[in-house]
Amino acid sequence: MATISISTTEAVSILKANLELPDMIQYLEPTPTGLFLKIKPSPLLPALTAELTFTAFKNGKATITVNTNKAITKLAGLFERQLEAIVGADFIDISLPQITIDINALIAIYINNLSLKTLTIRNGTITATSR
Repeated sequence: MATISISTTEAVSILKANLELPDMIQYLEPTPTGLFLKIKPSPLLPALTAELTFTAFKNGKATITVNTNKAITKLAGLFERQLEAIVGADFIDISLPQITIDINALIAIYINNLSLKTLTIRNGTITATSR
C-alpha cells in the first residue's frame, strides 16, 4: 500500500502538459475540491462556465458533481461526447449533474496490479492510497 499527495494546481499542470484538451475548453483551473472550466461549445454560442467538484470515491469509482447554469444542461449531449472523448466512453457515466468515472479501470489500462483504495480532494490537495 502506498499513498501519494499532489496539489490540484500541479495535477492541472500535468493534465495540460500531457493531454490534448478539446478546443471547446478555453480555461481550466484548479479549485480546492475540483476544477473550474470555461467551455465554448460553438463559435455561435457564448462561453459557459462550470465547476467540477469531487464528491465521492467508492468501489474504485469517482463521483463528480457539475455545478453550472442551465445552458450546459441543455447542451448536455455535446458536453457528454467531449468528456467521453477525453476519458473514454467505457469508463465514464454521465447523468448531469453527476459524472462517475471508473478510476481503477482506467489505471488498469496503464499499470498492471494497481488500484486505488481511497481518493480524496480537499483544500487543494489530491490524496490517493493504493490497495
